[in-house]
Amino acid sequence: MKIKLNPYHLELLLQNNIFTSICGNRLKLGDEIIIPESGFMEEYSSFNTGNCFCPIGSFSYSNAAIPRVDIKIGRYNSIARGLNFVLGKHPLEMISTSSFSYDSNFVIFKNPNLRFVQGEFKTLGYKDFVPPPPPTTFENDVYVCANATLKPGITLHTGCVVGQNALVTKDVPPFAVVGGIPARILKYRFDEVIRERILRLEWWKYGFFDFKGIDLKSEINCYLDELESRIQSHRIIPFTPKKVYFEDLIERSKAKKVYPIPQTQPQQPQNTLTGATSRVQSHLAYKLGSAMILNS
Repeated sequence: MKIKLNPYHLELLLQNNIFTSICGNRLKLGDEIIIPESGFMEEYSSFNTGNCFCPIGSFSYSNAAIPRVDIKIGRYNSIARGLNFVLGKHPLEMISTSSFSYDSNFVIFKNPNLRFVQGEFKTLGYKDFVPPPPPTTFENDVYVCANATLKPGITLHTGCVVGQNALVTKDVPPFAVVGGIPARILKYRFDEVIRERILRLEWWKYGFFDFKGIDLKSEINCYLDELESRIQSHRIIPFTPKKVYFEDLIERSKAKKVYPIPQTQPQQPQNTLTGATSRVQSHLAYKLGSAMILNS
């Protein structure tokens, strides 16, 4: 759904810490954005470019223009520029791969229908043979490098990394590093024991600011020991962010409100001659000259 930003929208985004650039906000009154009809954005997330928004978790950002709204992004995700999705395919099992079989509105097929066919030319709908994919899911702590291309409907599991220019056609396991065309697993970030430990700990449910004092350069098991101790002793608790629901943004599109323009005191018109005379009289040389005349 496309909406035009009004003061209500901007107020809602600002109050709930939803950002649109690295430095804060780039969108302004009257800009148009595209949003899904349901879902929410958690605070401290940012779409740094583009006008398409999707559900996103706290501390996640995208430097790529999100190309579609059927995406779900968890927390602590980092998406580099140039994210793309594999476009819709043409049918391979029918008499022709040409889109005459399903796109009767394309002018090169529509006009011949009107010219040569007596009555309606029957075509399939695209969804009749290519059902829409499920949402593409970015779980948590996913890192997608520049210019990656994804097949719609796949899941990038927690902690995985997608290499630059990779073409990903299937789900990526947790903590796997994938690359190539098509993408394949190059390695895992951690061994199986550590991977399972991190998944049990679910550290992304907490705010990174609660990890203060734990040395980031320490060996991963030492880091997890301290973090696990803080969680089990309830020294830190899960982060509960504010949320902006897309339904609320849609509702605010219907709002009508007149915002008064602040009134300022009108300035009195200044006589040009009087103003010039005043400036001359305030000049130091004028004052000294006047003093000498009076003394003489």
